[in-house]
Amino acid sequence: MSVENPEYTMKPAEELPLTDQCHHYEGKHEVPWDIQKYFSQRYSIFSLYDYGVYMTDDAWFGVTPEPVANQVANDMYGTDEKKHILIDAFGGAGGNTIAFTLSERWSRVISIERDPSTLACAQNNAKVYGIEPGLITWILGDSFEYLDKLFNRPEELHPDLRVNLDETVLFSSPPWGGPGYRTDEVFNLYNMQPYNLDDLHNAYNRLDHALFLPRTSDIRQIAKLAPSDRKVEVVQYCMEGASKALVAFLPSKSSKKHDPTFDIFLPQCHIFCIMAKDKKKNNADTKKAKKAEKAAKQANKGEKKAKNKAAKIEGSDAEDVDLDEVLEEYRRQQEQFLKVTETVIEAPPRARAASTLMASPHDSNTLLLFGGEYFNGSLAQFYNDLNIYNINRDEWRCVTSPNAPLPRSGHAWTRAGNPNHVYLFGGEFSSPKQGTFHHYSDFWRLEPVTREWTKIEFKGKDKSPSARSGHRMTYWKQYIILFGGFQDTSNQTKYLSDLWIFDTVNFVWHSPQLPPAQLKPDPRSSFTLLPHEQGAVLYGGYSRVKSTVNVKQKGNKGPSQAQRNVLIPKVHEDCFFLRISQPATDASPNTPPAVRWEKRKKPANAPNPTRAGATMAWHKGRGILFGGVHDVEASEEGMDSEFFNQLFAWNIERNRFMPLSLRKARQQKKAAAEPRGGRRGRAQANEDELLRQLAALESGASLDDADDIELAKKEEEQDDEKPAREMPVTMEPPHVRFNAQLAIQDDVLYIYGGTFEKGDREFTFDDLYAIDLGKLDGCKEVFSRPVEDWIESDDEDDDDEDEEDEEDEEEDEEADEEASQQLRTPSKRKKKQDEISEVSSEVSSEPSTPSEEDDTETSATSVDDGLPHPRPFETRREFFVRTSNEWQEILMTSLRWKNIQPETMPIKEIKAKAFELSEEKWWDCREEIVALEEEQEAAGIQEVVSLADRGDASAAGGARRSSSQHRRYHDFKGSSTTPVGDHVAFFPRVQRTSAAALSISQFGDAAMGGISGWGDN
Repeated sequence: MSVENPEYTMKPAEELPLTDQCHHYEGKHEVPWDIQKYFSQRYSIFSLYDYGVYMTDDAWFGVTPEPVANQVANDMYGTDEKKHILIDAFGGAGGNTIAFTLSERWSRVISIERDPSTLACAQNNAKVYGIEPGLITWILGDSFEYLDKLFNRPEELHPDLRVNLDETVLFSSPPWGGPGYRTDEVFNLYNMQPYNLDDLHNAYNRLDHALFLPRTSDIRQIAKLAPSDRKVEVVQYCMEGASKALVAFLPSKSSKKHDPTFDIFLPQCHIFCIMAKDKKKNNADTKKAKKAEKAAKQANKGEKKAKNKAAKIEGSDAEDVDLDEVLEEYRRQQEQFLKVTETVIEAPPRARAASTLMASPHDSNTLLLFGGEYFNGSLAQFYNDLNIYNINRDEWRCVTSPNAPLPRSGHAWTRAGNPNHVYLFGGEFSSPKQGTFHHYSDFWRLEPVTREWTKIEFKGKDKSPSARSGHRMTYWKQYIILFGGFQDTSNQTKYLSDLWIFDTVNFVWHSPQLPPAQLKPDPRSSFTLLPHEQGAVLYGGYSRVKSTVNVKQKGNKGPSQAQRNVLIPKVHEDCFFLRISQPATDASPNTPPAVRWEKRKKPANAPNPTRAGATMAWHKGRGILFGGVHDVEASEEGMDSEFFNQLFAWNIERNRFMPLSLRKARQQKKAAAEPRGGRRGRAQANEDELLRQLAALESGASLDDADDIELAKKEEEQDDEKPAREMPVTMEPPHVRFNAQLAIQDDVLYIYGGTFEKGDREFTFDDLYAIDLGKLDGCKEVFSRPVEDWIESDDEDDDDEDEEDEEDEEEDEEADEEASQQLRTPSKRKKKQDEISEVSSEVSSEPSTPSEEDDTETSATSVDDGLPHPRPFETRREFFVRTSNEWQEILMTSLRWKNIQPETMPIKEIKAKAFELSEEKWWDCREEIVALEEEQEAAGIQEVVSLADRGDASAAGGARRSSSQHRRYHDFKGSSTTPVGDHVAFFPRVQRTSAAALSISQFGDAAMGGISGWGDN
């Protein structure tokens, strides 16, 4: 009978009410991202979860799965019959406590938990499992404090908490953590936190006890805890082939000398006895058991085959695997790697879609390829290999690591502004038959130099982005920007519009709270997100929106119209600018940057028709777009799709698209190949010297060492590079496709893979192409392998049979089918394929509005900016040599506006920065210049020569003609001002003049006066 005494410092806990920290999550959308993995395994943790099991968020990480808890309770059933009391030192949410009580082995079970909310969950869960009150004694407190009082000061305990030590066994499932817990092949238990092996054993050694430990625990350390002449029994607990934990059964230090005929613990035959040296011989019973087990396996194998056959007949996906178990197995296999290894592979990586390709931020000679999936029509396979392509050596390497992201596709990654790291977030994984999907919410950092992955973890709800795929990432200064994506819950697809910004210095995610009235992008995925010097720019995307369609139906009084709400695909064509401002210098480290969405006008000359799956890569202030698909018509046979392989350049500042066309390399005259003398030759030599000095400045070396750097670089290239093989070059871009992966390295565009559909078949390209964006002189085939055969799935076979029956349906049923047909895509991959091949976006969920064509931004050409303009056929070097003085003046004026005195800077540094400005200008108007070059080539003009550059006697005459032609060919229509950097330039507007009307020398002189104005439209 209980005795109340105010002097008792520890008493049994009363029934506690559930608190706000106690949750019974019913859907994955309610679950914090960091415990979604465990929530998906909830029925393995508590089989009666749906009957009202409650958990705190922290309890999810430590609860023992029910099958393991039941097996542990069963193994401890063989304990000495004199011992009938069990203490659960870390009761948690009740997993082990409930299993011990239901085993009916113990007369008393004492469960200790220090957190009141977790204890309230445990008491509630015991009721769910039908355990009567009084069978479990609950203690709200610290287990170490309780044991100290039990051993040394039992009078301080309530009588209901006092036990006979000779009749008691203790079970302890402590928290797991500490250095090396997740990464070490063998975990040092003396590094375990918050309680190491010494802490636990010193507190428990007066009782026979069982320790629930990580599966990688060092069992040699456990063996040393055994008393003299005693054995330590260790059990490895597995679920469906995956190891979950170890339990070490340890006798008390006061136990008697070991009797070989009797053990304190008598677990089952799967226990491994580490002190036994002689292997026991198999007896007759063991042989019989093995035969019976083999027969059972054969029977199960036959049943499985029959089940698979029946499932195929029924079109079922029942044999699909458990995603969590598959991912756990991937993780286990990956942990077998002891270090990061990089291996040369004979052939390029296997074909894959929805992967990510990037130009290495560390090495201008390297491309990085990660992840992706391959679907052959029947099964999907996902990858997590990191592949490195050395451009100069034409060599592929595969990187394996013990700590790398799990297999995935649809993820996003981006380089950082500084230092040169790569950050990856999210993605998705599916079962082989794509019956179920799993979205990732993990965040990784890759060191391009060492190839090492680091997982960046955050604890707490809403501390980082939720799980997703189809999102996009970019960088700005010290921040990583993430926006959009989608979540597929099998029941529905949810598109996202949340914005997250990661601080790479303070390692914290920010989720800016935008004003409700501020205009911001709609939810979407598969859009373009490019960096900008003041933030980022967003263009396009894909989503599914609600819309109302009319459906014909027959009633008693004849045909009538009915309306139905459906989800239809939408291809977005809008454009937004994300303006970001850094926090004040005196702000706290965790202060988020200020952000604001600004909607831009529709880009001029955008690709027509609209297309989804058109990917874009950033290159010197513009986006290079390739491919895409446009679904043009919904017919009875399905959706008719048009695929593209066109190249476009989107000038971000002027918000204008320009088509890029491949053309044959110009045939230079022999004279042009000969070295030029005079002023032009000296200018070329000076410009070469400037380029070497610029390289020295960027590398942080002395300018005097520029020649040494250049020489060392050439020697290194000669040593490292092997002769490049001759690659085929065509004047046609790659085959039409969508969702190709793009990367730009050293002004060369690389196009990898992509997808193409023909009917209901989907093909993944296995190729890599390279296009020089400066020359556009052809498409180089790095490698191309035949597309693998498409395997008809069982669903497709069934569809073929069903088509014959559908022809006989009545007209009223066909009307309903016609409405639902609008929702179908060419592929059979259902929701997943909705992200890849979209139907026409002509039907909008919004009321009809005036055409957006009137809202198209009318952007001035690059000639109107008042800056020096390149001539047709002029290279970057030639352009800078001709306009070097002007760019230096522009730079110095800009510096003075910023209160920086250029006189204090070395002249070589000024020239280097001026060259960067000229190079930016050269790329900014590249598409317009290419158009002029094509026009002039058609007129027979192949080179622009300025007489002033020749340094001969005709230069003076040329200069005099220039002024007169300036007046002749320029009809001033007024003037305007436009900002150039931080100052304002004043310039005239000019009319367009036909190139065919000028001779070579006239064109050269006139161009000095502004014939570049031909770019005006």
